[in-house]
Amino acid sequence: MARDQKSRNGKTDVTQLLKFEHEEVEALFHEFEDLDEPGERQQLASHICDMLEIHAQLEEELVYPVAREMLDDEDLVLEAEVEHRVAKDLVTRIRSMAADDPTYGAYVKVLGEYVTHHVDEEERELLPRLKSSDADTAALGQELLQRKRELQRQRGIESVADEDLVEQARGAAAATDVTEAQRRGPSSHR
Repeated sequence: MARDQKSRNGKTDVTQLLKFEHEEVEALFHEFEDLDEPGERQQLASHICDMLEIHAQLEEELVYPVAREMLDDEDLVLEAEVEHRVAKDLVTRIRSMAADDPTYGAYVKVLGEYVTHHVDEEERELLPRLKSSDADTAALGQELLQRKRELQRQRGIESVADEDLVEQARGAAAATDVTEAQRRGPSSHR
């Protein structure tokens, strides 16, 4: 689906939504590290796995095809798809394990580290290039929200209202912009 014009109508674009989802799942991995009770660990790990499966499906169905079309960098997209396959294998393994298995926490930790690696690459390479391309990232963001609701409904997962998710993503994006500006230090354009 070609997107020849970038929309600037105030809607949250796909890059903001994906970054917000990345932050959400990374926070859940940190929360997992603090849990000791097997039932709580399994419940949170299952939630993390649900989020990752939906997120990966959204990227594979909507984002990667647009990236493939707009960025002319097949290797970048192929690498992201391979990383998804490996993460899905870990998710399958975690779902098949009992939470009191001595290696359960290690598998969840490795999945978290792997996801962090994938997120870092995606946010450093793919998403900025997608945002600066001719892709209509606002329209793609709306498609992503709609498809996410469908996938959550299919799994019986309660979804957050789009308006709330958009506002949370915008807030997270603004905080990220401030943090990045602080990390870069004072501007040389005084």
